Amino acid sequence: MLKLTQLSHHALTLLGELAERECRFSARDLAGRLNLPVTTTAKILKSLTRGGILISHRGTQGGYGLAKAPNQISVAEIVAALEGPLCQTTRKPHRAGEMVNQAIVRALEQISLYEMAAEMGRQIPASESEDQVDMEPSLEEKE
Repeated sequence: MLKLTQLSHHALTLLGELAERECRFSARDLAGRLNLPVTTTAKILKSLTRGGILISHRGTQGGYGLAKAPNQISVAEIVAALEGPLCQTTRKPHRAGEMVNQAIVRALEQISLYEMAAEMGRQIPASESEDQVDMEPSLEEKE
C-alpha cells in the first residue's frame, strides 16, 4: 500500500492554494496562508520546482506559480516530485505485487490537481482548468 508522507499532504494543500489563485506566492506568504513552517514550505516548493510542477521567479515580483494548468498536473507527478519514483521497492516484487503497484500508479496518474483541489473545496478559475480548445472552424462550418 502506498503511504504518503506529511510533506505530500502539505504539497497538495499548497498546490490547491496556487491553483485557486492566479498569482505568484513567496514561500513565506504560502506558509502564512496555510499555517505551515516556512522551512517546510520552502522545502516542498523547491522539490516541486525541481519536479517541473512549479516555476520559480526571482525578484521583488517573484514567487512560485504552477508550471502547467491544474488539469495537466497529475497527483502521480506531485507525489513523485516529493517522494521519488512511485512504488519502488528494495527487493524484487512478486508478479502480483507488481500488478498492484502498477494499478496504484495508473490511478494516481488519472487524478489531476484540478480534481484534488475541487475535492478540497477550492474554486479553480475556468481559464486555468479547461483544456485548450482549437478555435479553428471545422470544414463543415467553413462551407
